[in-house]
Amino acid sequence: MIINILPLEPKTVKDKVTFILTYKFPLSIKELKIELKDKQNLNVSYQAIHKVILELLKLGIITQENKKYMLNKEWVKNTYHFSEQTYINYSKIKRYSINILKELKKDGDLLTLDFDSISELDKYFIEIMNHFNEILEPNEKIVMHYKHDWWPLLYSKDFYDIINKNIINKKEPKNRRFYCLCGSNTSLDKWACDFENKIGMNVKYSKDAAQNWDVHIYYDFIIQFYIDTQIISMINKFFNKYKGIKEINLKELMEIINYKGKIKVIIHKNKGISQFIRDETLKLFRK
Repeated sequence: MIINILPLEPKTVKDKVTFILTYKFPLSIKELKIELKDKQNLNVSYQAIHKVILELLKLGIITQENKKYMLNKEWVKNTYHFSEQTYINYSKIKRYSINILKELKKDGDLLTLDFDSISELDKYFIEIMNHFNEILEPNEKIVMHYKHDWWPLLYSKDFYDIINKNIINKKEPKNRRFYCLCGSNTSLDKWACDFENKIGMNVKYSKDAAQNWDVHIYYDFIIQFYIDTQIISMINKFFNKYKGIKEINLKELMEIINYKGKIKVIIHKNKGISQFIRDETLKLFRK
């Protein structure tokens, strides 16, 4: 079925007939002719309206009932879902930009973001990591706590490029910026942590890390991730299932990452708490 979105100001006979049927139905050709003249100031012949009716029937936009016509409910439903999803997508582009962080101006300010899948979340946070990696002073540490580490499995190049930007720009040739705690020590997590250490991060296993939610600390921003319990269960099973990197089924992991669920992210501006979490995390790397 064709999704044919009506223009704000319908000009053609076809668009005007469709528009009329959005608020008044069912109508015969005679009734449509009257409506076109009275409400649309358009005087057209029965033949012209009949031709439009046949086209709309063929496209599946309208249906016929006892020589009267109305919009196809299936077309209405599909058009609604299409428009709604388009609005959501474009709203996210505007809302979930880096500039949204400017809304958090003072200690205690917070905002909540909603995502439909981990892949959608990851795309956003590649931008977040890249942003802070660029603007923070060279000696400012970025802290991450996560339960499982799937990033090197799916985004190794993106991650590698972000980590090495400071080295390439000679801002931080020796001092590593990222300090991460992984809350699981499965074979896959060990491999991923080892990979991250090799590309210039500081990563270690800590059984107490991210048991309930993942946390990122960027200067005075605290970012907490609350992931759908069903998705968490799927991730846990995946990481416990495979004992080596060569065994994994990337298609299976991609299905989990793209699985539709409810993911909530809370971004909180609090210099004191962020500094405390950062200091306590760094202590573990001095032992």
